[in-house]
Amino acid sequence: MISYKENQCVIISGESGAGKTEAAKRILEYISAVSGASSSSIQKVKDMVLATNPLLESFGNAKTLRNNNSSRFGKYLEVQFNYAGEPMGAKITNYLLEKIRVVSQIKNERNFHIFYQLTKAAPQHYRDMFGISNPGDYAYISAAGCIDVQNIDDSKDYREVIDAMNVIGLSQEEQTDLHRMLAIVLWLGNVNFTENDASESSVSTPQVVEFLAYLFEANVEFLTQALETRTIETQRGGRRGSVYKVPLNRAQAIAARDGLAMAIYSRMFDWIVGRVNLSLETKGSFANDIGILDIYGFEIFDNNSFEQLCINYVNEKLQQIFIELTLKAEQDEYVREQIEWTPIEYFNNKVVCDLIEIRRPPGIFATMNDAVATAHADPVAADNALQQRLGSISSEYFESRNATFTIKHYAGNVSYNIFGMTDKNKDQVFRDHLELCVSSKNRFLVNTFAASQDPDSKKRPPTASDVIKTSANDLMVKLAKCQPSYIRTIKPNENKSATEFDERRVLHQVKYLGLCENIRIRRAGFAYRQTFEKFVERFYLLSSSTSYAGEYTWRGDAKSACAQIFRDTNIDRSEWQLGSTKAFIRHPETLWALENMRERYWYNMAVRIQKAWRRYVAYKNECARKIQNAYRRNKNTMKYVQMREYGNRILANRKERRRYSLISMRTFFGDYLGVGSPTSEQGSITKSTIRLQPGDRIIFSSQIEFLAARQLRSAKPANRILVVTNQYMFVVAQVVERGLYKQVLEHTAALVSISSIGTSPFQDGWVVFNIERQPSFVLQCDFKTELLTHICTVTNARIPVTVAQQLDYFNKKMKSSKLVFSKNEAFKNEVYKSKSVSVATGMPPDSPSNPPARRNVKQKPEKKTYTAPATNRQSQKPAFTSMPQPSVQTQIQTQTQSYSSQASQPMLSMNNNTANNNMGINQSSQFGAYQNQQNPITNANNFNQTASNANNPRLNGLSTQPAAARPNVSSNQFKSQLQPQAQTNTLQQKESTTSRPFSKPNNPVSNIQTTIAQENTNNIYTRPAANQYKNNLKSTLANKQNEKQQQPIANKYQRQPAPPPPVNTNPVHVALYDYVPQNSGEMALENNTKYEITSKDPNGWWFGKNSRGESGWIPSNYLDPTPAPAQAALPARPQFQASSVASSKYGVDSGSGSANSDTTRVSFNPSSNENSMAQLAAALAEWPMPGNSQKLSQNQYSSGNKQQGSYKQSNMLANARNTNDDSDDEEAWD
Repeated sequence: MISYKENQCVIISGESGAGKTEAAKRILEYISAVSGASSSSIQKVKDMVLATNPLLESFGNAKTLRNNNSSRFGKYLEVQFNYAGEPMGAKITNYLLEKIRVVSQIKNERNFHIFYQLTKAAPQHYRDMFGISNPGDYAYISAAGCIDVQNIDDSKDYREVIDAMNVIGLSQEEQTDLHRMLAIVLWLGNVNFTENDASESSVSTPQVVEFLAYLFEANVEFLTQALETRTIETQRGGRRGSVYKVPLNRAQAIAARDGLAMAIYSRMFDWIVGRVNLSLETKGSFANDIGILDIYGFEIFDNNSFEQLCINYVNEKLQQIFIELTLKAEQDEYVREQIEWTPIEYFNNKVVCDLIEIRRPPGIFATMNDAVATAHADPVAADNALQQRLGSISSEYFESRNATFTIKHYAGNVSYNIFGMTDKNKDQVFRDHLELCVSSKNRFLVNTFAASQDPDSKKRPPTASDVIKTSANDLMVKLAKCQPSYIRTIKPNENKSATEFDERRVLHQVKYLGLCENIRIRRAGFAYRQTFEKFVERFYLLSSSTSYAGEYTWRGDAKSACAQIFRDTNIDRSEWQLGSTKAFIRHPETLWALENMRERYWYNMAVRIQKAWRRYVAYKNECARKIQNAYRRNKNTMKYVQMREYGNRILANRKERRRYSLISMRTFFGDYLGVGSPTSEQGSITKSTIRLQPGDRIIFSSQIEFLAARQLRSAKPANRILVVTNQYMFVVAQVVERGLYKQVLEHTAALVSISSIGTSPFQDGWVVFNIERQPSFVLQCDFKTELLTHICTVTNARIPVTVAQQLDYFNKKMKSSKLVFSKNEAFKNEVYKSKSVSVATGMPPDSPSNPPARRNVKQKPEKKTYTAPATNRQSQKPAFTSMPQPSVQTQIQTQTQSYSSQASQPMLSMNNNTANNNMGINQSSQFGAYQNQQNPITNANNFNQTASNANNPRLNGLSTQPAAARPNVSSNQFKSQLQPQAQTNTLQQKESTTSRPFSKPNNPVSNIQTTIAQENTNNIYTRPAANQYKNNLKSTLANKQNEKQQQPIANKYQRQPAPPPPVNTNPVHVALYDYVPQNSGEMALENNTKYEITSKDPNGWWFGKNSRGESGWIPSNYLDPTPAPAQAALPARPQFQASSVASSKYGVDSGSGSANSDTTRVSFNPSSNENSMAQLAAALAEWPMPGNSQKLSQNQYSSGNKQQGSYKQSNMLANARNTNDDSDDEEAWD
C-alpha cells in the first residue's frame, strides 16, 4: 500500500472451522504493530480496531459442530490510513447474520456467545434490574443441551467484551440498553402458549409476560395481544379494505414470538456495527485502505436450508472473484500484453453464480421471490409454489427432487430442503410487533425499529435474498478495486483436533479451492507484474543510468528505463519480459532481490549522510574548541580590549595619534601606580593621602604634568599624581620637607561636577577638565585616551568631550583663559609656554592600530615526522605533517648563542611560539629607516642562504645569517630535501631604528602592514653546522697572533671562496590552476607559478616546494606535465672584508670611540668575491656579542689588552642597545 499507493484487500476463505477468524485477528494485530503511531489519537484508533474483535465475536459467533468459535455473520473490515501509513479510522460492513440461531440450534450447538457470557458473569445490579439468572433457566440457550464448552471461559470473555465497549466509547447508558435487549430476547423464549378447542392460543405464563412488559416498557395487555393475535388488512383494487384481528394457533404464536426475538436481536446487532463505525469514523481524509474479509465458510449439513444457501452463494462469489483476478485475468493479461504463454484449463464457477442470482431466465432467488409474491399469506402454499417453479430451471449444475433441490457447488454437491424457505426469505416483522416496539418508552428500542419498512407503503419490501445478493455484488465491486491477497485456510480434520491430519479431506479442499490450477499458472507464468511507470518509480534507484543522488534522470520512455534497470542489475533475461504496458518478473526470488538491492541503496545513502554529518559535527566541535581556547586565552584581557575600543570611538577621527600608539593593542589597566594594590608602598602612601573611603574604587592613577599656579607668576606645568575613583578626581603633589618624602593633596573634584572635557586635535596629551564653581584642571597625561575612557565609562558618557585648537578654562581666580595649541615641527615633544602648547605633526586620526603582538612564551620544540605514502592504497593521499616553524627572534637568539659557545651540535629546528620583542611591527619601516633588501634564493638544493643587508649599515656584518636548511624528516625519501627560506630579520629592522638621522619618512600604514605580513610568514631557521665554523675559527685564532701587526684589518679574515652550490636536478612544473588545500600536509597552488617537484607518488600526488620554501603535497593534474626549463646559475656569493675607516655612513663602530683604541669596523662590499659565509661566521665568533662579553674565556684571546679592548667594545655596544631599547619602550608605552 505504501510502496505503490494502492488499496489492498485480504480475502480469507475456507471451510467452517478452518481458521478464518483467527487469521483475520492475526492480520489486524500485525497491521497495528507495524503501522505508525505518531500521536495518541492514532494509537486510540488502533486500540478501537482491535477491540472490535471480542465485541463482534461475542454477538456474532457461536459454537457449532465443526467450530467452537464459528462466525455466523460476514464481516468486511476496512482500515483507513493516511499517507504516512498511520491508521486514521475504520469501517465495518456486516453480511447475513444467522438470526435463526437466536431461537433454535442443532443439538450440541450453542446460541451466540453473548447469552452465555451474560448469564454466567453479569454483575449483580444487571441481574437485579433485568432478572438475569443461570443459563439453564432460559429455553433459547439451553434447548440444544450445550451450555459449557471446553477451552471457552465465558466469564473472562464477558469482561473482555465490557472492556471493548469502553474502548470503543459506548456509554454506560448504551451498555445498559444492550443488556436490556439481551434480557428481552432471553425472556421471550420462556413465554409459552396453550391452545383451546377453537385452535386459538393464549399465554400460559402471564408472569413472564408481565416482566417482559417491564423490560419493553410497554403495556401488558398490548404485549399479550401482540403475542396471541395478528392484524390483517384486506385490500380491494389497490385500496385499503377491512382490518381484522386474527387469533393465532399455538404453532403460529410460537413462530410469531420467535420472529419478534430474531427481529430484536438482528436490529441490535446492526446498531452495534453502526455504533462501532461511528467511533471509528475517520475525522479527516485518508489516502488508502486495507480491507480484511472474514466471512462464513462453505457449509454442508444433513439438513440445509435458506441460511446455508445464502452462505454457499457468497462463497461461490468469492471463488468467482478469485478466478477472475487470478486464473482468468492472469491468462487474459498475458494475451493482452503479448507475453509468450501456454494456456491452462481451469473450472470457472460463474455458471453456478448465475444459477442462483440471475433474473432472466429466473434463477433460484428470483423463483423464490415470485413464490413469496403469489402466495405470501400462506407459507406452506408459498413453499409448494417454489417447488413447482424450481422444476422449470434447466442446468447441468442443478437438480430438483420433490421437496429438495441439489446444486453442484465448487466445493461439492449440496441438497437444500424447500420447507420454510419462502417464509425465511420474506424476513418481515409482523405489524403488531412493529407497533409494539415503536410504542415502547425505551428510546433505544424505538430507535432500532424506527428505520423499518413503513407498513403503509405499497412498495414490496426487499426479501432476504435480495439483500444478500445486493450486499455480495457490492462486496465484489469493492474487492475488484483493490489489490487482492488471498488466504486459503485448510481444515485438517472434522474432529477439531490439533494433532490429526485427514489426507483425503485436505486433498479435497485443495482441489475445490482451485489451488492446483493456481500453482500451475504461477509456475508457468510470472509472479510479479507492474506497469512500466510504477516499476520505474519503484526501482529507478538501482541503475546509475536512471538516477543520480536519488533523483530520476532518465530521458527516455518508461519501457526503455525498465529494460535498462534489468540490465544494470544483472537480472537474467529469462527472468523478465516486457509487455505492451507492464513489466513481468517470473520468480518471486527475483523481486525479492530487487527489493533487497533497493533497501541496500537507502542504507548506503544513510551511511553516507551519517558520515557527512559526523564530519560536520567533528568540524563544528573542533571550531568550538578553537573558539573556546581563544576565549580562555583572552577572557582576562577582553574587558581591557573592549575599553580600548570604546576609547578609540571617543576620539575617533578627531585627534591625531602618536606613532608609538599604533604599535600594538595596548590594554587599559588603569591603576598604574598601584594605589588600589595592597602590596605597593607608594600606592599605599597615595591611598592614605587621598583618604580613600571603603566604598571608593580606584579607576585610574598615573604621573601627570599639572598646570599649577604660582605666586605673582604665570602657571607652570609641575609633576603631580592623578588618582581617579568612581566618585572623585584627586591631584596629589610630591614634596620633600626636612629631608623626608611627603605627598600632599592639592585638588579634589567630584566627577559629577565636571561640566566638560577638552583636548586638542593634535598628538599632544593635554586635557582640560572644566569643573563647576572651581578652577579647571589643566594637565598633560601620557595616557590621555585611557583617562578619558575611564571617566566616560564611570559617568555613562554624560560629560561632553570637545576637540579644538583653543580650549577655554578657568584659572585660580576663576577668570576665563584660553589654552592655544599650534604645530611646530622643531619640537619632538609638546612644549608648554605662556598658555600655548607647541606640538609636532602626528599620525593621521584614522590610523588603525596594529594587531596584538604575540606573547613571549617559550615552548619546547615539537617533533613531528612525515609518514611515507602507502603504495597499496591508490585512492588515499599520503599524509604529511608540517614541521614547527620558529619566530625570527628565536632564530637569531639561537644562532647568536651557537656562535658564542662554538658547540658542535646537530642541526635543530626551533619552535615558532616565541614572540618577538618588537611588539609585532617593523620599526625601521615605521620610523623611516631604509628597508632591508632581500636576496631570494631560487635554487632549492642550496644549503646556504644569504640575506643581503646592504642598505642597513648598522647590521652590516653583524646580523647576516647563513640560510637554514629544512630539518630532516623521518622518511628516507625526503631525507636530503631541505627547504630554504629568505626573509629579512626582524631584529635587524628593530636595531636599524638607531640610525634616525639617516632615515627617510615612509608611509606608516603601509609599512606596518608590510611588516605584519613578513612576521606572519612561516620560516624555519637552524644554525649552521658548527664543525665548519669551529675549524675556521681555530685557523683564524692561530694566525691572529702573528699577523695582526703586519696585515691590515681589511685582510684579517680572508678565506678561500666557498664551493659553488650543487646543481638542482629536480624538475620544475608550472601550475595551471589555483588549488586550495583540503587537508593538512597539502600546499596551495597559484596559477602560472613554478613549483619544484621532489617526489612523485603513484596515486597522483606530488611533493613539491614553491619559491618561498613552502612544501607540501599537491595534485599532479593541476600542474603542466611538461617540466619548465632549468633556471640560470646563482650569482657569485657576496664577500665581507674588514675596514679600518674611522667613521662611515654604513659602518658600525665597535670600539670605545677613542682614536688610539683598537677599533674594527666590518662593512659589506657587494663587489668583492673573496670572502664567504664561513668568514662571516668566523668574524662573528670573534666579535664579542652583547651581554656575553664577560663570559668569554681568556684563552680565546692572546693578550689581556685585547680582552680589555673587547670588554670596552662590548660594553659600549650593549649600552647603546640598552639606551635604544629604553627609548623604544618609553615611546611605545603610549
